[in-house]
Amino acid sequence: MLGVLLWVLAVAGLLVNDYYQLRPWLHHPFIFGTAGCASLAIAWGVGIRHRVLKPVGMVLFVMAGVVVVGLAYLAMAFGENPDELSRHPSPDGSMEVIVYEGQNIIDPTRELSVRTQNGLLSRGKDLGCVNLDSNRLEGIEWVGPRTVRVHLGRGERIDVTVDESGRPDQTIHLGC
Repeated sequence: MLGVLLWVLAVAGLLVNDYYQLRPWLHHPFIFGTAGCASLAIAWGVGIRHRVLKPVGMVLFVMAGVVVVGLAYLAMAFGENPDELSRHPSPDGSMEVIVYEGQNIIDPTRELSVRTQNGLLSRGKDLGCVNLDSNRLEGIEWVGPRTVRVHLGRGERIDVTVDESGRPDQTIHLGC
């Protein structure tokens, strides 16, 4: 049963990847998939008595776990881990905007995200992206308990309102 539960968590993590963030290193659903395969292999080995089905099932679950680990390494090799540049906490401290340094092929970008501060139940949502070749990110400020103002070059300002879960009413996509 534990293996099935872990697989459900893995699939949920793949489908709803910006929902709950338990910890930054536990954000990836591959951990749940690997643990689920190991649990299913152990449960299969303990619960099945058939001479042929028992080893075949265990080998299949172990191979599935190896495939999940391989996919995780592949995702880490080709995935990008943008560097965190700054954090901007809200006035009440319940959430914060995080600015990351990223890349859009060869153009430098600034990626913005909102994260709630609820301990293990923190949520993260994408706020948007600014391509620095076509725009300039001047600053981020909170102008209310739930309103973020993004200052761009040439005096432009964009106000984004977020709800209690951190979900923005609009996202910023400027050249990304």
